Amino acid sequence: MRHLTVAQGDRILRNSDLNVITGVSRTTRWRMERAGEFPARRRITNGAVGWLASEVDEWLKSRGVARDPSCAAKSNAEAGVSTPPDMS
Repeated sequence: MRHLTVAQGDRILRNSDLNVITGVSRTTRWRMERAGEFPARRRITNGAVGWLASEVDEWLKSRGVARDPSCAAKSNAEAGVSTPPDMS
């Protein structure tokens, strides 16, 4: 598992975000990640992991899908997390 390194303007996506954005189950994402077919998770703390939004966006583009920024905003609102003003 890689250590957390986030470029300015990027953000960390959690499992709940990925459920909405990708439509792929947690187990399927885990299998794809192990096979090198999905971006690697990053350790946030000992008990928390996340994925870089830029890497997930690239994965979506490689599959011919563009991410709708409103999906992440909806997911964050449901989780009580504020969304940064610039999502791009």
